Amino acid sequence: VNKTGSYSLTATSSPALASAISSTFAIQPGSATQLAFTVQPPATPAAGATMTPAIEVTIEDNLNNVVTGDSATQVTVALTSANGATLSGTTTQTAANGVASFGNLSVNKTGSYSLTATSSPTLTSAISSSFAVQPGPATQLAFTVQPSGSATAGAAFLQQPVVSVEDASGNVVTTDNSTVVTLDRTGGDPSSTLTCTTDPITVANGVATFAGCAIDKASLTPYQLTASGSTSATAGPFSSTDVLVS
Repeated sequence: VNKTGSYSLTATSSPALASAISSTFAIQPGSATQLAFTVQPPATPAAGATMTPAIEVTIEDNLNNVVTGDSATQVTVALTSANGATLSGTTTQTAANGVASFGNLSVNKTGSYSLTATSSPTLTSAISSSFAVQPGPATQLAFTVQPSGSATAGAAFLQQPVVSVEDASGNVVTTDNSTVVTLDRTGGDPSSTLTCTTDPITVANGVATFAGCAIDKASLTPYQLTASGSTSATAGPFSSTDVLVS
């Protein structure tokens, strides 16, 4: 019998005689040989957020029965291909009644991933279903393209600034098409003016791409650009690197 549980046997014959039923017997799991994900990661968790429900990995015999008597095997989960992402939380758990439960796992970077489960002592590993990490809530702005480090007074920067709306883990919130980003300048000549052909600008897919930005007066001390957002989640200000205007 390939599956654990309680059974009995029924005997019949040809030609027909009175049938007979055996006493009941209980099939126990065989020796542990493999791991299996029995609760998969959620399909679209948010970056940095705990994945729910808790992910479960079971200890199984070669017929896929849970080895319920196993409360000693240590199971470790890791990103199958991390691509620079970090899996946070308690990534090693000891099985209880053949099941290792992972209740506080999160991934910090958007992208598509799966988990690989391994164990000590060594059993056949398992790979989870794939899941796609989405950006978390918007919390901050960031200059993802810095303005030119040097510029001429009154002339547009050769490299125009790009500001992104990000979650707490630094992922661009690509679903944001409403935050309004405004640029200002600090440092340098306090009587100077920053002008852009697009300022303020509403982000598209979480990104504000500025154009025609220039500062009208030279300064021996560098300027910085500061970005602020229209929502409390992106209040700022967030500063660029130095721009020296001659």
